[in-house]
Amino acid sequence: MQSAELTERLAALPIFRDVPPEEVEWVVARGDVRTYRAGDVIGTADGPNDEMLIVLSGTIGLYVTRGGGQRRIQVERTGFVFGIAPYSRMKGFPGQVLAEDDTTLYGLHRKFFTELIRECEGLTTALVHQLDPGAPQW
Repeated sequence: MQSAELTERLAALPIFRDVPPEEVEWVVARGDVRTYRAGDVIGTADGPNDEMLIVLSGTIGLYVTRGGGQRRIQVERTGFVFGIAPYSRMKGFPGQVLAEDDTTLYGLHRKFFTELIRECEGLTTALVHQLDPGAPQW
């Protein structure tokens, strides 16, 4: 995916609604895009969680072990932000994250968070609002 196309796709998502274009471009220059097939594991409760992830297309599900088996407890689609974010205290995924169908994610590694906070005030503000206890997150 070309950076101009990625910039457009991110800018169209609700979380980027009030983010200045130069901040969207900043993010695009530092992260990467990944694709998953239906059924692919994106993350696990005991695996690393070092990135902020944004669903660009597709559907993801959160599965936990309950009642002797895996149960899907949450489904999210395009625009959902998960993983870690600046100021979050999250250490790992609360369960297994699977691609429910062909899914494209954008990832930004935590090593960029200090710079993100310093350089991208609009996006940082949007992400902190995403941490609101009433908002779905993981």
